[in-house]
Amino acid sequence: MYQYTVSGTTATLKGTVSFSGSSDCAQTWIVQGLVYCGDAGNGDGEVFNYPAGGSPIATFTGNFDFPLGVVAAEK
Repeated sequence: MYQYTVSGTTATLKGTVSFSGSSDCAQTWIVQGLVYCGDAGNGDGEVFNYPAGGSPIATFTGNFDFPLGVVAAEK
């Protein structure tokens, strides 16, 4: 994952975060201290510490058909 800062029309790369075991996190959702990944390559959903990265701390499994993204919902 690439981390950028944006000022006006200029984006500057500030850092990267690596996720072990992920294959294709096309779209992610960041919430305080975590990043959620719909992983199309592994056919599951994964949760990683953010911005630490590393191995998943949780995995969502089920009958997912090419998961490309994640969404959050509140009750």
